[in-house]
Amino acid sequence: KMSKSLGNFVTLKDAFKKFDPITVRFFILQSHYRSPLDYSDEAVEGAGKGLERLKNVMRQLEEMGADPAAKIDFDNLPEEPINLRRYYNEWFAAMADDFNTPSAIAVLFEMFKDINSLIASGAAMTSDFATLLSAYTKNRDSSDKNVETELVNLLIKMRADARKNRDFKLADSIRTELQDIGVMLEDKKDGTTTFKVSK
Repeated sequence: KMSKSLGNFVTLKDAFKKFDPITVRFFILQSHYRSPLDYSDEAVEGAGKGLERLKNVMRQLEEMGADPAAKIDFDNLPEEPINLRRYYNEWFAAMADDFNTPSAIAVLFEMFKDINSLIASGAAMTSDFATLLSAYTKNRDSSDKNVETELVNLLIKMRADARKNRDFKLADSIRTELQDIGVMLEDKKDGTTTFKVSK
């Protein structure tokens, strides 16, 4: 358990000094936003290794002629040699289930395992299908700026949920954490929250 009274808590600013923001985001998403987050350097490193495995598969697809900037027709996803439609439905269902990111990530790992097995088997794969897989799996908004935006939006959602449950201590703690890394929140009259990054 981490707390300020025990002196063993970690701020986002501290985490960003040790790890890439993408890795920190991936680590956070492996736990449900309503559940306690057990932080350790080893856990973040483990998340980073898992993320690197996913990136390796994407690199292999690009080496096979994939175009990572391609658009996807989600209404016409193929069922062979990998049933992307099933994975898409399972991923969407997980996210619709109270933003269940751990389950959504588990779906991604299962899909990447199938893709990796297909590549390792030496099965013939057209550049078009490689492009589809790459475009389907690649996060095209992986710049630090967009990663941090997604992370802030996740924390805003967590704060809104805490306020709804009258856990004002947690809500205030999230606001303070964001202020520490230069992110200022503004609560609107309609109940929404916006943010800006101080320069």
